[in-house]
Amino acid sequence: MKKKYVNSKLIVFLSVVVMIGVLIFSSVSAIAAEKIIRLAHDMGPDPNTPTHAYALIVKQVMEAETDYTVEIYPASELGGERDRLDQTADGSIQINLASIGGMGMIYKPILLYGSPFMYRSDRVFREFCWRSDWNGYIFEKFKEETTNLEPIHAYQRGCLNAFTNNKFPITSLDDFKKLKLRAMDVFQAKLFQALGASATIIPFAELYTALQTGVVDGQINPVAMIRDMGFQEVQDYLTLARCMPGSGFVVVCQNWYQNLPDDIRNTLNEAFFTASLTSAGLSQKRYGETLNYYKENKSFKEINSLAENPESYAEIRKIGQEAAIEWAKSIMDDEIVDRYVEGVREIEKSIYKD
Repeated sequence: MKKKYVNSKLIVFLSVVVMIGVLIFSSVSAIAAEKIIRLAHDMGPDPNTPTHAYALIVKQVMEAETDYTVEIYPASELGGERDRLDQTADGSIQINLASIGGMGMIYKPILLYGSPFMYRSDRVFREFCWRSDWNGYIFEKFKEETTNLEPIHAYQRGCLNAFTNNKFPITSLDDFKKLKLRAMDVFQAKLFQALGASATIIPFAELYTALQTGVVDGQINPVAMIRDMGFQEVQDYLTLARCMPGSGFVVVCQNWYQNLPDDIRNTLNEAFFTASLTSAGLSQKRYGETLNYYKENKSFKEINSLAENPESYAEIRKIGQEAAIEWAKSIMDDEIVDRYVEGVREIEKSIYKD
């Protein structure tokens, strides 16, 4: 009996030791897990592209200046736009670099950032993202409409777009009336129709074939995207349009972000700002490199700019803006749209003084 009693006590003792060890290990593991930041985005892992470069800057700053580790998940590895936003809300992703389309899925006024012909230059768009009061205003409204998501800022991830087509250089408003253009959505279709063109909504994956077979005459995209997709192989003319910006958004898990130690959150905010500068610079670099590539390789029969004809461009821009504002006011409050337009115009005036 005594021997059995000793063995029972030993078993109980060892069980307690094991349980304590498990608890300690679990606590250490939980603490370690809190030091890992999962950052996801939709672009490929090329360090020369604005979005992945943004992610790399955040990783490098945080790992150099804190004891946090940043894990980057590019190319929608963790899911599509809506999936990643849902994962950010539930805390399985801490930082998400979202597209305007993804953000617009859950709060339509975010789509205003991509309003066509609203920005006189890439600089206007950059500075609008950096210092317009509009950002704080609309981000607060975004937080009211969502759960546990906090937008930090918008950033430039591409330059103002360009048209391509296989008929002629676009130089005036009348030229649009002779074109069939691919639209990515109803909003873009309404824009092209307002300019006088006919528009057909075609999925991006089918666009190359649609251009090649003449289903549509042309399309609009960033110049670097045009090269990436090989559209110059089936299009003859490139027209720089200063139309829509390439925009991205930094969205964090709100509970995680607000519960970070002050010094860590401050370092992260500095990393975000530095990354936005890098993304803007790379956007311009890639834009210039792509245009030079087109010229050196004679990728198009002709490359021109709508701005070469100031009067015509002003007319096109006015129609594009009016179409965008009319569409926006049909699906959101007038006050929101008016504040957005005012915000852009204030930035433009502060830059150009006219």
